[in-house]
Amino acid sequence: MTLVGDLDAQSRAAVAGLDPVTSDERMMTTTIAPIALPTNVIIEENGQVAHARIEVDGELAARGQAALSAADVVFDRIETVPEFRRRGLGRLVMTGLTAWAADNNAATGLLMASVSGRKLYDSLGWSEVAPIVTLRGR
Repeated sequence: MTLVGDLDAQSRAAVAGLDPVTSDERMMTTTIAPIALPTNVIIEENGQVAHARIEVDGELAARGQAALSAADVVFDRIETVPEFRRRGLGRLVMTGLTAWAADNNAATGLLMASVSGRKLYDSLGWSEVAPIVTLRGR
């Protein structure tokens, strides 16, 4: 179960029997504005979902996806393969997905940011909205 926002005493009591999986993620948001699609980002569409990837010498280096819901777009599973990190590929994936979202009339971007991803999203102008905690049954 994933909960967004600060938990009050009643909410904490309701989930007391569950084990926390994560507690340091954050919900983030941004305004979607038109931007050019980077030439090295491959976008494949499946209805209201876009899958982005970057290949280096035919090998998957970075990827991510985004899904539209009315004027909102949810970014998910943004990942750079470890041996390709620190090259700006995550930024390019986000730029490619943002370009796709803008082309599809999205106005607001949403995502759940891990600690490691937050620095990238901050640098792209995203804002933290609320803490997130993910719990599981015992």
